[in-house]
Amino acid sequence: MDIILLENVEKLGFKNEIVKVKPGYGRNFLIPSGKAILATESATKVLAENLRQQEQKDSKIIAQMNKTAEALPSLEINIKAKVGVIDASYLHANGKSSRGVLQHLWTKNDRKNWLGFLYEYGISSSIDVFVSDGWNYGRSDKIHYYNLGGSYSKNSTRVSFNYGRQRGGLICIGGVCRYVPESNGFNLNLTHSF
Repeated sequence: MDIILLENVEKLGFKNEIVKVKPGYGRNFLIPSGKAILATESATKVLAENLRQQEQKDSKIIAQMNKTAEALPSLEINIKAKVGVIDASYLHANGKSSRGVLQHLWTKNDRKNWLGFLYEYGISSSIDVFVSDGWNYGRSDKIHYYNLGGSYSKNSTRVSFNYGRQRGGLICIGGVCRYVPESNGFNLNLTHSF
């Protein structure tokens, strides 16, 4: 029997797709559960008209998005901000090291004010552990971007791990920039320089 899916059904098809199923599966499960309707001649005509109208709406949205994309290269955005940084390092007598960083960003634009800190402890020349937090206290939700982790370096290879919340956006490390999505959880990185 032919049915029209009203939602995506795993291993069967996508919403608004006409598919063939066994009559018992269609009548006893898909149609009663609201996942599909019988593909009658009138239902098929209604589907075709709905898809045509949706395509027109999508075309208008795509045209507007293309118009916006064309305007972006000439768009100039200025965010005025003040930044303060305090960075201190200490080499212990036993060869271990400590480093602390305190940063503050003041702005009335974008995501408002930020306060950040980092404490890094060098157990040896190849092993470091750290704890950090970036606090976006200028917004109403006052989000903390906390992290706890460590790294191991040998020659030109570095393995690092951390647990915490990653702020999304453009992240630049060692002159290499990449876009990362906002995320929570564990993160493992392997870096090798040639």
